[in-house]
Amino acid sequence: MRRSIWVDPHVLGLNLYIVQLELPLKSMIHREAFLSHLVSLEESCAVAELGGEGLFEVRILATGREHLDGLFQSLAQTSPAHFRIRACVTVLEQDYSGTSEQDRKNNAGSSLHFGPRSPNGSPCQLDEKDHSILSALANDRYFSLLEVSRTPKIPPATLNFRVEKLEKAGVIKGHYYVMDPKVFKEMPIALHIRSRVLTPKERMALMDYCRMHPRISLVSFLLGGYSIEMYTLVQDQKEVRDIIADLSRHFGDIMDVPQMIPQISFAKYTLYPFKSFSKVRSMFATL
Repeated sequence: MRRSIWVDPHVLGLNLYIVQLELPLKSMIHREAFLSHLVSLEESCAVAELGGEGLFEVRILATGREHLDGLFQSLAQTSPAHFRIRACVTVLEQDYSGTSEQDRKNNAGSSLHFGPRSPNGSPCQLDEKDHSILSALANDRYFSLLEVSRTPKIPPATLNFRVEKLEKAGVIKGHYYVMDPKVFKEMPIALHIRSRVLTPKERMALMDYCRMHPRISLVSFLLGGYSIEMYTLVQDQKEVRDIIADLSRHFGDIMDVPQMIPQISFAKYTLYPFKSFSKVRSMFATL
């Protein structure tokens, strides 16, 4: 089990993209090399292998399409194998159905949520200490801020002050725990769903349903190839079919039958992937 922070990328002036990359070569050596390459990307915050047929899903943080296009060009030049972009969609809104420390303190419910930033809002600016704190909190296993203060070598009092500042600014939305589903003999399954344009009332009803569902942990509203993506943890295929049937009963009039995609493995998961402050600073400077 690993403890980490939930960072709102929109407050930092970043957009979250879900990209599906297909590797035509089925060689295990090529797949492993390509997977390692995706994990090493500065902008990749989550990397998963889907279905076992050379299909990978990568969540990328970037300042916009120009930054994303540059990343694809660089990836094509440095990749150990040829690949094709199967889909690239923007996450418009996302909700994590879990209990956070921040929620418990504020008695504000049980979900962590971020939506698109206001077009008139300016992104929160980071300095090197902020960056080092976010990197440590998002990438290290820890159980107390005192323990983390030894990693970036920041005095505990300064660390507490900085973390409170980042929380007030909305950068840190709360804390969560990452558990290995294999320990509980569970399988991560992604459900990709096409829907018509939802009204605010319909979207809220779907969001409330996902928050209350014991097997749905993450729901994302997307712009592009898929309208909605949900993550579930199940112990067998029957549970997935039950979830799909239940979704169809409640929301069959607004969505198609979900497409089920098993996630073979998670190779990376962090909500603040950046390790180099100079690179992050130059990204923010372009906003």
